Amino acid sequence: MLSNEQITLALKCLPELHIWNRQAFALDQLMAKWSASSDESLIASQVALLDFAYGTNLSMRTGPATSLADYKPRFWTLVEKISKAGPGLTGNLGEILDCKGGLREISEEDAQKLADIHGQFADCDPGSEVSFASKYLHFRFPRLFPIFDSVVMNWIKAKNSNNSIETYKDLLHWCKNSLNEDWTDPIKNKEQRPDGPLGGTEVRLLDSVIWLVGQATKFQQNDNPSREVSLLFSAKKEVVSILAA
Repeated sequence: MLSNEQITLALKCLPELHIWNRQAFALDQLMAKWSASSDESLIASQVALLDFAYGTNLSMRTGPATSLADYKPRFWTLVEKISKAGPGLTGNLGEILDCKGGLREISEEDAQKLADIHGQFADCDPGSEVSFASKYLHFRFPRLFPIFDSVVMNWIKAKNSNNSIETYKDLLHWCKNSLNEDWTDPIKNKEQRPDGPLGGTEVRLLDSVIWLVGQATKFQQNDNPSREVSLLFSAKKEVVSILAA
């Protein structure tokens, strides 16, 4: 799928990208401070930060919200549902949380359980389908739940010969299988991981590396890359040619 050289280059680029990217910095802070709670004010701040980082269209403003008053009614409905559904998640996961290898080492039965939990949690926000639920669950349990991101999914589909990856369950199984293959060895090597929350889990790094490779492809094709990606890759043309190969 990806060569060791591509993954190693991506791992080196990710911290530099985060220097320029306010959203990425916010995500680092979110991962470091995330906690389970049924308190609606805390959940509101968590959902607001996810909206800021990912642009999940919960704000009434064209740009990022500047206060909680800027959010749509859907935002508050989502916060209320999470406050009721969220606290039971840990109990539902049970012994899966104790698996030292995270997603890579759980059984197929437990992977199905994760998919079921995601499906139930996605009901909190039907308007976003699978995306928001995957992001919320990822920051609650970053060793188990990958993020359903359009750039990542498009890259996986393009590289997957049977083109069968369509649902969150498919993504879970693809990530689990990939982390058990040799091509992801640099991601599993703790000595090669970036410092800080970004390098904390294999699932997080796999998602981030593929996202960056997908962005390199968009940059190479001049397909509306973000400002931060453009700043990074404009000075690293040789890196782009390797990542987007």
